[in-house]
Amino acid sequence: MLSYPFRRLVVIGSRAEIELQRYRSRITPRSVLNSLSAFEVRYDLPICYFRTPEEMARQIESWLFWVARQVLKDADGLLKAAPADESEEGA
Repeated sequence: MLSYPFRRLVVIGSRAEIELQRYRSRITPRSVLNSLSAFEVRYDLPICYFRTPEEMARQIESWLFWVARQVLKDADGLLKAAPADESEEGA
């Protein structure tokens, strides 16, 4: 994931729900929160909490739109900066 310029770890639920252990696993809230903090620091991976899957999906859709827009803008800039092909100069 480190090779991706834009990355997020999404969690459906809240930090408070983790603290209250409102999930099915037996892992302790402290372990979950420590792991999330470690991922955030070690991998420069922001953690984003969402109340519902629908809210998360809307946000991911928005992020993807803006990432794609930026990729196209960067590619366009590279094309404009590239020297003209020699075969095009004689035409």
